[in-house]
Amino acid sequence: MHIKNAQSIVVIGAGPAGMMAAGTAGSRGNEVFLAEKNLLPGRKLLLTGNGRCNFTHTGSLDDLVANVITNGKFLYNAFAAFSNRDTIRFFRERGLSEITEPDGRIFPSSGRALDVLNTLQGYCRANGVKILTAQVTGIKTVGGRVSGVLLSNGKEMECGSVVLASGGMSYPKTGSTGDGYGMAKELGHAIIEPAPALVPIEVVGNLPLQLKGVSLSGIGVKAFGKNNRKIYQGFGDIIFTHYGISGPAILSASSYLTHTGAQGNRIVLDMFPEFADMQMDALLREFMGNAPAKSAETAFTKLRLPSRFMDILMKTAGIAIGRKACEVTKEERKQMALFLKNFEMRIKSLRPIEEAMVTSGGVSVEEINPRTMESRIVKGLFFAGEVMDVDANTGGYNLQIAFSTGRAAGSNVH
Repeated sequence: MHIKNAQSIVVIGAGPAGMMAAGTAGSRGNEVFLAEKNLLPGRKLLLTGNGRCNFTHTGSLDDLVANVITNGKFLYNAFAAFSNRDTIRFFRERGLSEITEPDGRIFPSSGRALDVLNTLQGYCRANGVKILTAQVTGIKTVGGRVSGVLLSNGKEMECGSVVLASGGMSYPKTGSTGDGYGMAKELGHAIIEPAPALVPIEVVGNLPLQLKGVSLSGIGVKAFGKNNRKIYQGFGDIIFTHYGISGPAILSASSYLTHTGAQGNRIVLDMFPEFADMQMDALLREFMGNAPAKSAETAFTKLRLPSRFMDILMKTAGIAIGRKACEVTKEERKQMALFLKNFEMRIKSLRPIEEAMVTSGGVSVEEINPRTMESRIVKGLFFAGEVMDVDANTGGYNLQIAFSTGRAAGSNVH
């Protein structure tokens, strides 16, 4: 069965990139169909920021590009045309105000991801976008140009252009199952092997199990690969889990490890990145000197680290619980200072892609026009969002990619 809408546009995927693309294309007077295989759009969007939706981040254009881990230069034009400031303005104009956290992350004032989703849906409705609850299984072409799409119910739908915004492979329960990779590959596009990004890390040994639930704030995180090469250096919060470590700083580190063969690499935590090694030792000496008759763990409470974590550090340094501060040797104190500055764990693996926040890999950007998001291989085929080989640090940058590339595709699709 054929559905004839030869001049229409079909946007595949009703995530943030797809909704931005569809609404923008509709605002230009096009007939737009937004195809979504789920009954409800934006399921993954509702999970972002623990349900609060960190939808962008402060900073300059260069800051945005610098926080893209894979193919930042490719996104320069899209960010320039629709920046974080434009994103904020877009939502404000539609009644959604924002709050900015001290670290630069930006959330809706309501603290509800649902309000971001509702705003995007309202944008689509206001611009006449028609919702098509169906799974697209293929894209048809004639003479090197898009001519239609194939639907899972056996129907064929004619159209003039397609925006492929089907997402990656992370959180598959939300519908992100990598469908777009196969469709793009069938049309001749190269696919960079998908891999987990912004994902927790498993470490060797039972230490995480002992520290399960312990969180640390404002610490330094470094990742080292083969030949002791530093792959990542950052700063932020972490939490220990039964299998390893997670938290914003760890998620960002994982994205730099995903294509390097993470197994056997090292993660090093620095509890006090503001102090040099000698300063750390001097601080411990001061704390112990001020309370020589008290237990070492009592003297160390001034470090304001979780007691379970401190117990592990003391044990590793050879300092028994209950031992007086004045009895701790210089060597043990220096060992303690070393662990506080260089707490090392060996990586077992990254958690599976199903648990990743985003996907690294996807449609090669070498075959996509960075200004328009149109395919260099098939006329009338455009891309937006995570289906492409782009991913960024945590903090709202990945949603900014979705909005900027969706805007570019929607502004140029015809």
